[in-house]
Amino acid sequence: MAGSKEKKIKDSTGSLVEQAETHILKLIETKRLQPGEYIDFVAIADDLNSSRTPIRESIRQLHSLGLVEPVSGGHFRVTTLNTKQIRSYYAVRLGLELKASTLAAERITDPELELLKHNMEIFEAQACGSDLLPQIDTQFHEIIYDASRNRYVAKRLKELRLVLGLLPRNSFENPERFENIIKEHKNIIDALENRDVSRSMSATKMHIEHAMHPLTS
Repeated sequence: MAGSKEKKIKDSTGSLVEQAETHILKLIETKRLQPGEYIDFVAIADDLNSSRTPIRESIRQLHSLGLVEPVSGGHFRVTTLNTKQIRSYYAVRLGLELKASTLAAERITDPELELLKHNMEIFEAQACGSDLLPQIDTQFHEIIYDASRNRYVAKRLKELRLVLGLLPRNSFENPERFENIIKEHKNIIDALENRDVSRSMSATKMHIEHAMHPLTS
Protein backbone atom coordinates (compact mmCIF):
# COMPACT_ATOMS: atom_id res chain seq x y z
CA MET A 1 0.00 0.00 0.00
CA ALA A 2 2.82 2.38 0.90
CA GLY A 3 4.51 1.71 -2.44
CA SER A 4 1.28 2.39 -4.30
CA LYS A 5 0.77 5.68 -2.45
CA GLU A 6 4.36 6.73 -3.17
CA LYS A 7 3.88 5.93 -6.88
CA LYS A 8 0.72 8.06 -7.00
CA ILE A 9 2.60 11.00 -5.46
CA LYS A 10 5.41 10.63 -8.01
CA ASP A 11 2.93 10.32 -10.88
CA SER A 12 1.10 13.43 -9.67
CA THR A 13 4.34 15.42 -9.37
CA GLY A 14 5.49 14.25 -12.79
CA SER A 15 2.17 15.25 -14.31
CA LEU A 16 2.44 18.75 -12.81
CA VAL A 17 5.97 19.14 -14.16
CA GLU A 18 4.79 18.09 -17.63
CA GLN A 19 1.90 20.56 -17.44
CA ALA A 20 4.25 23.34 -16.39
CA GLU A 21 6.75 22.49 -19.13
CA THR A 22 4.01 22.41 -21.78
CA HIS A 23 2.60 25.72 -20.52
CA ILE A 24 5.95 27.54 -20.53
CA LEU A 25 6.88 26.05 -23.88
CA LYS A 26 3.61 27.34 -25.32
CA LEU A 27 4.35 30.82 -23.95
CA ILE A 28 7.76 30.73 -25.64
CA GLU A 29 6.50 29.32 -28.95
CA THR A 30 3.75 31.92 -29.21
CA LYS A 31 6.22 34.70 -28.30
CA ARG A 32 4.24 35.65 -25.21
CA LEU A 33 7.58 35.08 -23.52
CA GLN A 34 10.24 36.80 -25.61
CA PRO A 35 13.98 36.01 -25.74
CA GLY A 36 15.65 37.79 -22.82
CA GLU A 37 12.41 37.97 -20.80
CA TYR A 38 12.53 36.69 -17.23
CA ILE A 39 10.44 33.69 -16.20
CA ASP A 40 7.90 34.76 -13.60
CA PHE A 41 7.56 31.67 -11.39
CA VAL A 42 4.80 33.21 -9.29
CA ALA A 43 2.64 34.18 -12.29
CA ILE A 44 3.03 30.74 -13.91
CA ALA A 45 2.25 28.98 -10.62
CA ASP A 46 -0.90 31.10 -10.36
CA ASP A 47 -1.85 30.29 -13.95
CA LEU A 48 -1.57 26.55 -13.25
CA ASN A 49 -2.90 26.73 -9.69
CA SER A 50 0.30 25.00 -8.63
CA SER A 51 3.20 25.38 -6.22
CA ARG A 52 6.52 26.64 -7.56
CA THR A 53 8.22 23.23 -7.19
CA PRO A 54 7.00 21.69 -10.48
CA ILE A 55 7.63 25.04 -12.19
CA ARG A 56 11.27 24.97 -11.15
CA GLU A 57 11.64 21.36 -12.24
CA SER A 58 10.15 22.15 -15.65
CA ILE A 59 12.55 25.09 -15.98
CA ARG A 60 15.49 22.73 -15.40
CA GLN A 61 14.24 20.55 -18.23
CA LEU A 62 13.77 23.52 -20.56
CA HIS A 63 17.27 24.68 -19.61
CA SER A 64 18.67 21.31 -20.69
CA LEU A 65 17.07 21.91 -24.10
CA GLY A 66 18.64 25.38 -24.34
CA LEU A 67 15.32 27.24 -24.24
CA VAL A 68 15.99 29.11 -21.00
CA GLU A 69 19.20 30.33 -19.38
CA PRO A 70 20.12 31.11 -15.76
CA VAL A 71 20.82 34.66 -14.58
CA SER A 72 21.92 36.06 -11.24
CA GLY A 73 19.79 35.59 -8.14
CA GLY A 74 18.52 32.15 -9.12
CA HIS A 75 16.35 33.56 -11.90
CA PHE A 76 15.89 32.27 -15.44
CA ARG A 77 15.06 34.02 -18.68
CA VAL A 78 14.22 32.90 -22.21
CA THR A 79 17.44 32.26 -24.10
CA THR A 80 18.80 34.92 -26.42
CA LEU A 81 20.94 33.38 -29.15
CA ASN A 82 24.03 35.18 -30.46
CA THR A 83 25.48 34.70 -33.93
CA LYS A 84 28.05 32.14 -32.78
CA GLN A 85 25.35 30.04 -31.12
CA ILE A 86 23.10 30.27 -34.18
CA ARG A 87 25.92 29.01 -36.42
CA SER A 88 26.63 26.19 -33.98
CA TYR A 89 23.00 25.11 -33.80
CA TYR A 90 22.60 25.27 -37.57
CA ALA A 91 25.76 23.23 -38.13
CA VAL A 92 24.29 20.47 -35.97
CA ARG A 93 20.90 20.85 -37.62
CA LEU A 94 22.37 20.59 -41.12
CA GLY A 95 24.16 17.35 -40.31
CA LEU A 96 21.04 15.81 -38.79
CA GLU A 97 18.76 17.12 -41.57
CA LEU A 98 21.00 15.49 -44.18
CA LYS A 99 20.86 12.21 -42.30
CA ALA A 100 17.07 12.45 -41.99
CA SER A 101 16.66 13.28 -45.69
CA THR A 102 18.87 10.32 -46.68
CA LEU A 103 16.89 7.89 -44.57
CA ALA A 104 13.52 9.40 -45.54
CA ALA A 105 14.32 9.05 -49.26
CA GLU A 106 14.77 5.33 -48.64
CA ARG A 107 11.92 4.77 -46.17
CA ILE A 108 9.14 7.30 -46.71
CA THR A 109 5.70 5.80 -47.37
CA ASP A 110 3.10 6.90 -49.89
CA PRO A 111 0.75 8.16 -47.12
CA GLU A 112 3.59 10.28 -45.75
CA LEU A 113 4.23 11.73 -49.18
CA GLU A 114 0.55 12.60 -49.41
CA LEU A 115 0.82 14.35 -46.03
CA LEU A 116 3.75 16.40 -47.33
CA LYS A 117 1.80 17.40 -50.45
CA HIS A 118 -1.25 18.34 -48.38
CA ASN A 119 0.98 20.37 -46.08
CA MET A 120 2.37 22.15 -49.14
CA GLU A 121 -1.13 23.03 -50.33
CA ILE A 122 -1.97 24.52 -46.93
CA PHE A 123 1.32 26.44 -46.86
CA GLU A 124 0.74 27.93 -50.33
CA ALA A 125 -2.79 28.94 -49.40
CA GLN A 126 -1.50 31.17 -46.59
CA ALA A 127 -0.65 34.82 -47.10
CA CYS A 128 2.97 35.87 -46.66
CA GLY A 129 3.44 36.76 -43.00
CA SER A 130 0.59 34.57 -41.75
CA ASP A 131 0.95 33.54 -38.11
CA LEU A 132 0.22 29.95 -39.15
CA LEU A 133 3.26 29.59 -41.42
CA PRO A 134 5.82 28.62 -38.71
CA GLN A 135 3.52 25.86 -37.46
CA ILE A 136 2.85 24.54 -40.98
CA ASP A 137 6.58 24.66 -41.75
CA THR A 138 7.36 22.71 -38.57
CA GLN A 139 4.80 20.05 -39.52
CA PHE A 140 6.41 19.72 -42.97
CA HIS A 141 9.83 18.99 -41.51
CA GLU A 142 8.54 16.72 -38.76
CA ILE A 143 6.84 14.47 -41.33
CA ILE A 144 10.27 13.97 -42.90
CA TYR A 145 11.94 13.41 -39.53
CA ASP A 146 9.42 10.70 -38.67
CA ALA A 147 9.78 9.19 -42.14
CA SER A 148 13.48 8.62 -41.44
CA ARG A 149 12.45 5.89 -38.96
CA ASN A 150 15.33 7.00 -36.74
CA ARG A 151 13.94 8.08 -33.38
CA TYR A 152 17.17 9.67 -32.16
CA VAL A 153 17.59 11.84 -35.28
CA ALA A 154 13.91 12.82 -35.20
CA LYS A 155 14.01 13.68 -31.49
CA ARG A 156 17.16 15.79 -31.73
CA LEU A 157 15.87 17.69 -34.76
CA LYS A 158 12.55 18.45 -33.07
CA GLU A 159 14.44 19.74 -30.02
CA LEU A 160 16.70 21.88 -32.23
CA ARG A 161 13.69 23.40 -33.97
CA LEU A 162 12.33 24.42 -30.56
CA VAL A 163 15.52 26.33 -29.80
CA LEU A 164 15.76 27.87 -33.27
CA GLY A 165 12.13 28.91 -32.85
CA LEU A 166 13.47 31.55 -30.46
CA LEU A 167 14.80 33.45 -33.47
CA PRO A 168 12.78 36.07 -35.39
CA ARG A 169 10.56 34.56 -38.06
CA ASN A 170 11.49 37.05 -40.75
CA SER A 171 11.61 34.35 -43.43
CA PHE A 172 7.84 34.13 -43.43
CA GLU A 173 7.41 37.91 -43.70
CA ASN A 174 9.71 38.36 -46.69
CA PRO A 175 7.74 37.78 -49.93
CA GLU A 176 10.82 36.69 -51.89
CA ARG A 177 11.95 34.26 -49.19
CA PHE A 178 8.38 33.00 -48.79
CA GLU A 179 8.24 32.08 -52.49
CA ASN A 180 11.65 30.43 -52.28
CA ILE A 181 10.57 28.33 -49.30
CA ILE A 182 7.67 27.03 -51.38
CA LYS A 183 10.02 26.10 -54.24
CA GLU A 184 12.51 24.48 -51.87
CA HIS A 185 9.83 22.42 -50.13
CA LYS A 186 8.51 21.25 -53.51
CA ASN A 187 12.03 20.24 -54.59
CA ILE A 188 12.40 18.21 -51.39
CA ILE A 189 9.04 16.49 -51.94
CA ASP A 190 9.92 15.69 -55.55
CA ALA A 191 13.26 14.17 -54.53
CA LEU A 192 11.64 12.08 -51.81
CA GLU A 193 8.87 10.91 -54.12
CA ASN A 194 11.47 9.71 -56.61
CA ARG A 195 13.44 8.04 -53.79
CA ASP A 196 16.46 10.04 -54.97
CA VAL A 197 18.87 10.21 -52.03
CA SER A 198 21.36 12.53 -53.74
CA ARG A 199 18.70 15.07 -54.79
CA SER A 200 17.03 14.87 -51.41
CA MET A 201 20.30 15.72 -49.68
CA SER A 202 21.17 18.59 -52.04
CA ALA A 203 17.66 20.08 -51.82
CA THR A 204 17.73 19.83 -48.03
CA LYS A 205 21.21 21.35 -47.81
CA MET A 206 20.17 24.33 -49.95
CA HIS A 207 17.02 24.85 -47.87
CA ILE A 208 18.83 24.85 -44.52
CA GLU A 209 21.65 27.08 -45.75
CA HIS A 210 19.15 29.60 -47.14
CA ALA A 211 17.32 29.60 -43.81
CA MET A 212 20.54 30.22 -41.90
CA HIS A 213 22.08 32.91 -44.10
CA PRO A 214 19.98 35.95 -43.09
CA LEU A 215 20.40 35.03 -39.42
CA THR A 216 24.20 34.97 -39.46
CA SER A 217 25.20 37.44 -42.17
